[in-house]
Amino acid sequence: MQTYSAFITKSIQEKVDSNIYEGMFKGIDDHLKSITGKLKPEYKLSELVELFKESVDEYDKEDLENCFFECEYDCEHGWYTVYLDHDPDANNRNSEVEFMITKSGSVFILRTITTWGEKQEKNNPIKMGDFTDFQMLLFKLKMSSNCNVIIDEDYVDVYYSHSNDY
Repeated sequence: MQTYSAFITKSIQEKVDSNIYEGMFKGIDDHLKSITGKLKPEYKLSELVELFKESVDEYDKEDLENCFFECEYDCEHGWYTVYLDHDPDANNRNSEVEFMITKSGSVFILRTITTWGEKQEKNNPIKMGDFTDFQMLLFKLKMSSNCNVIIDEDYVDVYYSHSNDY
């Protein structure tokens, strides 16, 4: 009788453990996989700028001629800092997106600006807002160890293409 009780107890415990895994850990695991998602092995900086320009609303895009782009190389530390903003009058102190890339092509810092009315503040890893699709791509690049960014700043086109351009 005691072995039968031990068998029933063990079966119930296995089922509870399985349900806990399925309910909690599998959901977390699936979410992490969706965050890191599929990435190409490498992206060119000019390609990332094009994706950034595409991330603007179509309504707003018609009013824009060019975006703000700056890529600075820090020779002391050996990294590039990239600044992007849909406002061409922005600067590297208040750009929408700022990210750093190592010489080997890894994104290691990502900062975004969230606008709340008149107030703008830089987000850091502790205080995150909702990501746009472009910012999510940069976040995935930051989290990925298998993906590199090639610096081709001379090929970056900062001008928006409009549907009425011929």
